[in-house]
Amino acid sequence: KQEKLPTVYLTLDSKIQYVLEDAMDDAMARTKAKGAAAIIMDPYTGEILGMASRPTFDPNNFGKYSPDSWTNRAVSMIYEPGSVFKPIVGCMGLTEGIITPDTPIQDNGRIKIADRVIYNWDGEGMGTVPFSTVIKFSINTGMVQLGMKLGADRLISYAKKFGFGTPTGIELPGEEGGILYNPKDMYEPDVATMAIGQGVAVTPLQELRAICAIANGGELLQPYIIKKIVAADGTVIKEGKKTVVRNVITEQVARQMREMMEKVVSEGGGKTAAIKGYRIAGKTGTAEKLAAGGGYAAGQYIASFVGFVPADKPRYAMLVMLDTPQGAFYGSQVSAPIFRDTLQQILVAKGIQPAASEGLPSFEEMNAIGQKDEKKPKQLPVLQRMPDGKIKLPDFKGLDMRNTVDLLEPYKLKLKPYGSGHAWQQKPPPGSEVLENTTVEVWFN
Repeated sequence: KQEKLPTVYLTLDSKIQYVLEDAMDDAMARTKAKGAAAIIMDPYTGEILGMASRPTFDPNNFGKYSPDSWTNRAVSMIYEPGSVFKPIVGCMGLTEGIITPDTPIQDNGRIKIADRVIYNWDGEGMGTVPFSTVIKFSINTGMVQLGMKLGADRLISYAKKFGFGTPTGIELPGEEGGILYNPKDMYEPDVATMAIGQGVAVTPLQELRAICAIANGGELLQPYIIKKIVAADGTVIKEGKKTVVRNVITEQVARQMREMMEKVVSEGGGKTAAIKGYRIAGKTGTAEKLAAGGGYAAGQYIASFVGFVPADKPRYAMLVMLDTPQGAFYGSQVSAPIFRDTLQQILVAKGIQPAASEGLPSFEEMNAIGQKDEKKPKQLPVLQRMPDGKIKLPDFKGLDMRNTVDLLEPYKLKLKPYGSGHAWQQKPPPGSEVLENTTVEVWFN
């Protein structure tokens, strides 16, 4: 008689995982990247709600795939994070009292440390700016100045407190611990480059966990993916729960950095991650890729974006990392839009409403103030149930996302939105007859 095995329940949310897998397939097709990883985590508990890695494989026929595709890049790939590391260094400076968000920083576009000259991404300087602007526009010179004041010992000590340099301990095989300098071996240029996210190697999960500490008010959490393990007789063998590893920053420091990261998206270099009506905090990152024989690989980059939503009371934290995208390679160009489109679908699917403070009009208000706008309908369209059970789609043009969802849900139709604002295009087109559980793609602007 075959013994019944225990049942393992994961923390993964099926809706979130579906959206994430779909987003990764789309990203690989569009960017022709060598690889990719994305993670969505509950910033208050450490639960992994979604995790995807590309290239991927069929575990039932893994022998047909390259061993490279067996790797879960979310926990096994180590890379230089680049500018997504800057909020962590910023928190170090805030904690040590070296800077405040308003501390003036002189930005000349370039800065020389020993025999190394470090430039801003565009080579331009902004003059005297507050530190909040250094984060908002990812100013390398300002971060280098902060890094030099922190010094090697404090940089490495804080990096370890934030969980870098050791595996997180998640219940997945092949997790790497990353690489940190020994502070005794660091020269001045090493200190300078670490402050801008170079010279340190992290995993996507480590980076996201550290950002979650900013999102949740200072707690470094133990990430977990096993919700519970139940024996055949119903006995719960193991149950996952929130575990605080340590407090790494104060609530005040976390709040200050959250506000700066929100301006990255609303005013700075991360505008491509913005979702209309929602407060988003995040940071872009573009780092040169390490070469196999040492040094950097010419023309190869890791593009990433990390952030959380809503910025004031985060529900979801997400990291997107693309390995060697072709063509456009900045995090703001390729990773931030993936973050935006993925979370937008999740927010809609989960019924998380836009912030009232954003002033998004209701359908009635939209009609009252905007009937002259041809994109806006005068009345809600109607879906028709046909005799054979199929649903006939109307023209959604002019509807906002909220109204579109309200129309689709009673007919068990799913919305896959792109952009924000009002609908201007859809697939399948108006008049199409579809079955229940069909995904309707709608473009908003």
